[in-house]
Amino acid sequence: MDKSLENRLRDAFVLTSLPGAAMRIIDIARDPDAEPDELIGVVTLDPALTARVLKVANSALYARSRRVTNLSQALVVMGMRGIINIALGFSFHGLLHGINGGGGQFWRRSVLAALAGREIAQRVALHLIEDVFIAALLQDIGILALEQAEPGLYATLPPVEPAHDQRVALEHARLQLDHAEVGGWLLSRWNLPNGIVEAVRYSHEPRGRAGSAPIVAACVAVAGKVADIWLQSERDRATAGALDALKRWLHGDAELLSSIIAGVDACVLGVQDLFDIERFTAEELEAVQTQARELLELRIAEEVATPKDQPGGD
Repeated sequence: MDKSLENRLRDAFVLTSLPGAAMRIIDIARDPDAEPDELIGVVTLDPALTARVLKVANSALYARSRRVTNLSQALVVMGMRGIINIALGFSFHGLLHGINGGGGQFWRRSVLAALAGREIAQRVALHLIEDVFIAALLQDIGILALEQAEPGLYATLPPVEPAHDQRVALEHARLQLDHAEVGGWLLSRWNLPNGIVEAVRYSHEPRGRAGSAPIVAACVAVAGKVADIWLQSERDRATAGALDALKRWLHGDAELLSSIIAGVDACVLGVQDLFDIERFTAEELEAVQTQARELLELRIAEEVATPKDQPGGD
């Protein structure tokens, strides 16, 4: 990264340091010998955060039949990593107020990407599900950093949510880097675990570059593309882009993407108030899934037919 840009980021971006509680949680995340009681002790000091953790433990994300009423029970349901990631996510969300109109569009995509990442990891890397969740949630933090350090950088983009690829192309043209690299730089300053930092830094091109976290980075890269299915007006194009990413980075197919979309769709209604994102109606979610399913059914049929139709396939 150019030193002058790094200096502007240090000077301009209000997220270059986190609140004390969040920093203590990161210290616990990095300590392989940390005890659960340490984490519970830190979270307990923040009643609002405690309430959020309990709500998540009782949400559709964990699908419990018995209600969770305290942090010790939440620990059993979510594990240390799950509580750490949710606590960090909400700490970060609290910092967005006052930035970019509260970061509404940014936060909406972040939450959708985290939900998509969770669905992806459940299918291809279950043991990494919590790492994928937090990395997907934070993968676009570099956008906010660049908005603060480079006012007007995105002024030429459409006023409604622009296509993600448009944003990345503009960043490369103007700065010779993209927001994924900036996000990795910022998370490194926050001292997040290296695997999360690498997954964010290489989330636009994960194959062969993400050091110790190639699977996490690949899941995060696909998760961002999946999130765009709910956000872009050209939904067929967004769905095709998500399928291409899934094939390229995780060797998945249309049937796998269809199940991922259904999983996210089933979860969004139950968690959108919890994560404080702009609401989708049930009708909007149904329309997303229906349109995506129609395209993917065609792709599935093509995938089944291709071996026969190729020369020598009979």
